[in-house]
Amino acid sequence: MDESPFIKQSMVIGQDKKVLGAIIVPDMEHLTFWCKENGIDSSKIDELIKNPKVIEFYKKEVRNYNSTKTGFKSFEQVQHVILAKKPFEVGDELTNLLKMKRHVITEKYSKEIKKIYDKD
Repeated sequence: MDESPFIKQSMVIGQDKKVLGAIIVPDMEHLTFWCKENGIDSSKIDELIKNPKVIEFYKKEVRNYNSTKTGFKSFEQVQHVILAKKPFEVGDELTNLLKMKRHVITEKYSKEIKKIYDKD
C-alpha cells in the first residue's frame, strides 16, 4: 500500500477480526491534486478525510496494491480504511527508529476502529 503515491504511511489493523482494515496517512500533495481533478474541496482536512468519495478512492487505491492480482489471499486483503488527519510522528506514534507504536496508534484511532468493525 505504501507504494501508492497517494499513501504516505499506513498501518494494518484488525488482525483479530473477520477482515483487515488500515489506518492511512494520505499524501496531501497527491490527494489535493486528485481532489482538484474531481471537484472536491481539499481546504478542510477534517472534512476531506471523512468525505465518502475520498474514502472510496482510497479503498480502490488499496485494492490496486493489496489484491489477489498482487499476490494477496482474500483474508490478507484490506477491506476497511480510516484516513488519518496528520502523519505519524517520532515521539508520538513512532519510535526514534521510526517503528510504529501500534498500541498508541490503535488507542488514538479507537473510536474510528470501533465504528468500522461495529458494521461487520
